[in-house]
Amino acid sequence: MTDQNALQGFADHSYRVSALQEHGVLQERDIRAEGRRQHDQVQLVLRFDGPVDHEALNRSLTTIVGRHQPLRTIFPNQCDPPMAVVTPPQTSYLVVAEAESAAPELDEILGLGHQDSIDIQSGPTACFDLVVVTEVESYLIISIDHLAADGVASLRLIAAELESCYRAEVTGRRAALPALAVSYGDFATAHRRRLGPENRRRLVAEWRGRLPPDVPEPSLALAPRPGATGDELGAAEVEVVELPRSLDDRLRDIRGSYRVTNFQLFMAALLGAQQTIAGGDGVGAMFPVDIRSPYGAENLVGRFSDLSVIWIEPPPDTTAEQLLTEVRARILRSHALADLPLGEIVRTYYPQAYGRSRFPPYLFFSVRQPDLREWTAGALRVAPVDLAQRSRIHLHPGLKVSLVTNQGLARLECQYATAAYPADGVRRLLTLAVEYVRRLADRPDSLTGQLGTA
Repeated sequence: MTDQNALQGFADHSYRVSALQEHGVLQERDIRAEGRRQHDQVQLVLRFDGPVDHEALNRSLTTIVGRHQPLRTIFPNQCDPPMAVVTPPQTSYLVVAEAESAAPELDEILGLGHQDSIDIQSGPTACFDLVVVTEVESYLIISIDHLAADGVASLRLIAAELESCYRAEVTGRRAALPALAVSYGDFATAHRRRLGPENRRRLVAEWRGRLPPDVPEPSLALAPRPGATGDELGAAEVEVVELPRSLDDRLRDIRGSYRVTNFQLFMAALLGAQQTIAGGDGVGAMFPVDIRSPYGAENLVGRFSDLSVIWIEPPPDTTAEQLLTEVRARILRSHALADLPLGEIVRTYYPQAYGRSRFPPYLFFSVRQPDLREWTAGALRVAPVDLAQRSRIHLHPGLKVSLVTNQGLARLECQYATAAYPADGVRRLLTLAVEYVRRLADRPDSLTGQLGTA
């Protein structure tokens, strides 16, 4: 039962957490009970070149946080079932720190932020740190717990609203931000209502036809080492493979030829690479799906994305173009199933193997595009320099791959647990994915299972 003392003073500002958040709240409690700290955040870093009006920046952030409930929401431990409690707006959110060197690296800048103070049970769930290097060079670090907000979509909204607010503040005007059609609490209520018994049965039935009947082993082609499937996988490394400039320059033409997005293109590339490594076995991947649109919440910051799954058993004679066509179709169809959180599907289908686990060991793929729009306000020039999710590596015993595009260059990054996967195997996966993109450009009729051949 909910401890009413936990909600004292918030009677008009509390609601049952969304179905997308509930498992994360429960997982956070388990982690904390074990004496560990949750570290799963999304971050946006903006570089400010020119003099920054600190008061105008603080007022801008105050407007944004006051407008978006998730940025000032906590999830008290005493509440059962889990409840979201929206705390009152404050008058100051900006924290200013001085850089320790004249030319700091990005890691040093991030180290001066207050990301470690994020706490979903008592707050804050979002931090805003301005790291001042010189009078004309500063970095704003926006860090949000991933339970409160999804990645790229929420951060893009915050960046756009910050531009509008700051420009208005330094000229003595009020920012003309579009009204929010709903609050996150409205969405959470509507989402739970939509997942009533009848619709839930329909979604479960559709998922049953999309996933393998047994736990896919190995579902990554790169099989985790024995004993490395627990929650704690130890140290994490990041393997990076750059796209050759000659191929990177052709990406626009490749996307146009096949009418696909970067996401669809590289998702197919990773599945093609897995097929080569697996020698014909079925291959699978997870990917984030945004469900704002059905709820009229396009301009709302919050947790609106969940994971979907692609599982394919491509025949040996599948061509690169055929695999891309199949992946594109499955990605588009999967949006209709995203209302049912993946964790529930996993626990329903694979209870023996995963129990309360949220993720099977699929490859996880997302696209990061730090090159958001630059903007100016008088003598100040603002440019995004980093957009990332910084998470615990033991979220799932799989591989976390991102396509990173920035300043006209593209690369594949793979975060993996060194206790679970060999570095040479991870690099081969990424190299074969780049080879798949090259084949689409030059030989779309070549077989995906033979990517490693000339």
